Amino acid sequence: MTHSNDSSPTPRLSGLLTRLIDCDRRSDYLVLALFAAIPVALSIPMGLFWSRATERGLAFKGYADAPNFWTLVFLLPALLWLIRWAMNRIAPVSREWPPSEEPPILALLDTPAGKRVAYEGLRRWVLSPRVATAALMLAVAINVIDMSGFLLADYINPADPPVGAYDWRNLHRSGLISPSANLLFALVAYTVQFAMVWLGCLCGLLLLAHNLYFLRHVYQRRWVPDGQEDHFFEINLADEDRCFGFREANSAFNTQIMLLMGGGLMMLFSRYQYSATWDEMKADPTAILPTVGQVMMVGGWFVGLCVISLPALVKLLPRLPFIGNQRASRRIGSYLLEFMSPRRWPFGLNPRPEEIAALAARFASHSFWPTGNNRGAQLFFFALWIGQIVLIAPPLDNPPLLAASVLTMGLIAWGAKALIMGALHSSLRYVDDGLVDPPSGPLPELRLPGRKLDAGIFVSYRRQDSAAYTGRLYDYLSDHVHRDQIFLDIHAIGAGEKYGDVLNRNLSECAAVLVMIGPRWLSSVSDNGAPRLADPDDWVRAEVAAALARDILVVPVLVGGAQLPSPAELPADLAPLCDRNAFEISDTRWDYDARRLMAQLRGALDARQRTAG
Repeated sequence: MTHSNDSSPTPRLSGLLTRLIDCDRRSDYLVLALFAAIPVALSIPMGLFWSRATERGLAFKGYADAPNFWTLVFLLPALLWLIRWAMNRIAPVSREWPPSEEPPILALLDTPAGKRVAYEGLRRWVLSPRVATAALMLAVAINVIDMSGFLLADYINPADPPVGAYDWRNLHRSGLISPSANLLFALVAYTVQFAMVWLGCLCGLLLLAHNLYFLRHVYQRRWVPDGQEDHFFEINLADEDRCFGFREANSAFNTQIMLLMGGGLMMLFSRYQYSATWDEMKADPTAILPTVGQVMMVGGWFVGLCVISLPALVKLLPRLPFIGNQRASRRIGSYLLEFMSPRRWPFGLNPRPEEIAALAARFASHSFWPTGNNRGAQLFFFALWIGQIVLIAPPLDNPPLLAASVLTMGLIAWGAKALIMGALHSSLRYVDDGLVDPPSGPLPELRLPGRKLDAGIFVSYRRQDSAAYTGRLYDYLSDHVHRDQIFLDIHAIGAGEKYGDVLNRNLSECAAVLVMIGPRWLSSVSDNGAPRLADPDDWVRAEVAAALARDILVVPVLVGGAQLPSPAELPADLAPLCDRNAFEISDTRWDYDARRLMAQLRGALDARQRTAG
């Protein structure tokens, strides 16, 4: 899938895709239902709806005997709703930036600039006119193949039909309706089927565009220019969930499998219109797939399975020969280096073998499926199970045999799921066993930084008020900001240095100041009982006042249940602190709040850097 651009010669197709995935276009459901009802309405006055025996004694199957056609009155709008529901959870890109709801994969990026670039790129891929055109070509090919049988046999090269072969497509052979009227009706009915097939193909291609975009934008050193790391999804080997940090985008991946399972259940409705009995299947195994349309339907389902399985290839990216990029070296060090930008690579130019082994152990401990192997394996198991039922459509006339066959399919699905995971692991063993087999017991100790923020952060706090909270926050910030760019008095002041000089130097170099406010920040008093903040020489007051006087980001961080003081409670030079948006870190959800604070710091500092640039 390639990018489209604003100069595309077929912008209307992109507009059509935008409308199709827009959940607010509710009138479309009624339009599709009325469209699908046209052949129903035509068949009644033409005498093609109800089954009847003609005066010649010939049996006739009417349009009512083809529920896979007339039920499209309900199924066509239902499919559109299903596509919109899925795309709203996977890639809601019907709106230009900023959208009311971001695609889940954007949660994997840290900066607003990166999110915007990724959103606009994903929107180009998903709404590319080539997606609509490819779906149209596939739908035309499928319908031509499906229609060719009855067109050849009943219109182009007609042969005498056997007794009982008359239906709504060839009743003209009995002389009860003109060939032109019969053909016109058949074409109208198949036009509705064409719309259903086109929507199905379109759904698969939308998922393909999303998944290829995701794979192409997982960070790889060989294709990401320096300075553009923020626009790509970089794996996080420090993720405790062992999902490379991708679980925040779980709805984008798990919804696809649920969609495939739902599509399989819808296909069963059509499959059972042609289902044979167990005796018929025993006598003629081809009765399992009696028509070319049924063959293509089942084949389409398994193609869909391949499409939604693409995100499982993340671990194999260095071995995939994308266009314009050579495959990475088979050496384990080079393989791992591909996934990590210079800001996340925890070693120097010459890592020791034990360091590479420790990094490989963490890599091996992470899952293939972006939201976790256990979750992915369960979903794949059920999807494969439903896929087999769609393929075989076991007859319903023998309940014990039906139950046994469904149970057997479940066992086969379980084995197929294990086989798929085994194949993925084997493909990594081709590089090194260390990428597959984590060591027994705890993983080796390894400090794995995230994307380091290239901006100084000054942390102002009062020891008697928030020392414990500040130390904990410092440890968290150290995983996201280079330690030499975090100013904390006990760490940043060397022996013999003057505090005032160090303070002024660091404040002039930092981009943000975090003012830690605990329960005693305002009420803290000196040895003589005077409020510390009332003293112009108090270091905390001096820090905050100097920060407020500069054009830098100042964030009051509330800890221990503290509240932001009012301007009347503060000296005049600290009163502007009340105009700054405060951020609370709760004891009960420290990690969650710290992540939110870090995300907001990244966004605000990146925005300031862009403005300054």
